Amino acid sequence: MLEFASMRFRISLHPEKAKFKLPYNYNYPLASAIYSFLYQGDAPFTNFLHDEGFHHDGKAFKLFTFSPLFSSRRKAVRDGLESHDRGIESGLLLLLI
Repeated sequence: MLEFASMRFRISLHPEKAKFKLPYNYNYPLASAIYSFLYQGDAPFTNFLHDEGFHHDGKAFKLFTFSPLFSSRRKAVRDGLESHDRGIESGLLLLLI
C-alpha cells in the first residue's frame, strides 16, 4: 500500500488594479504558475511530476490539485470573472509519496 504525505499551500494573488477580469479558462495559466514555483524549489522533481507523474495500475497521476480562485467580490460576465477585490486566493494540495 502506498503512503502519502500532503502539504497544503495558500496562494494569494494581489492584482495591480482593484478591478480586473480573469478568463473562465484560468486553470491552465494557474497550473503553469504553480509548476514554475515548484520548479524554483526542486527542478528535477517538478520535471518528473509534469512529464511522468506517479504510475499505478497503468495510469499516471500528477498528485497535486488546486481549488478555484476565491474573491469576495466577483461577478460572472460574458468573457470571464470580473473582480473588484485587491486579493484572490486558491488552495494547493500537493501529495508526496
